[in-house]
Amino acid sequence: MTLKNKDNRNCLRLERIITTPIHVLSCLLIIHSVKINKLKWFWYAFAYKVIIDIIAGFIYISYGIENLTTSIIWITEVILLPFGIIDVIGLLKIKKLWSGAK
Repeated sequence: MTLKNKDNRNCLRLERIITTPIHVLSCLLIIHSVKINKLKWFWYAFAYKVIIDIIAGFIYISYGIENLTTSIIWITEVILLPFGIIDVIGLLKIKKLWSGAK
């Protein structure tokens, strides 16, 4: 995949916008697990990241990195978008939980 194409660069920007909350939420779930001493939150974070990795891995194995087209990349981002939205909601809930707000 080349970054010469403007559409590819936009796709990569969108990928970072979507995946950053995914990574942040999973890290915060692990910290929350330690904070409240409940291992289940660690496993939720682990399972969540596995789901994301399965999606990305399936696409990589199916097409190979050198064969990815712009349309395949955009479809992948559309598939991951709901996870990004869920993560923003999760981050807001953790913020509310950790700030002690009711």
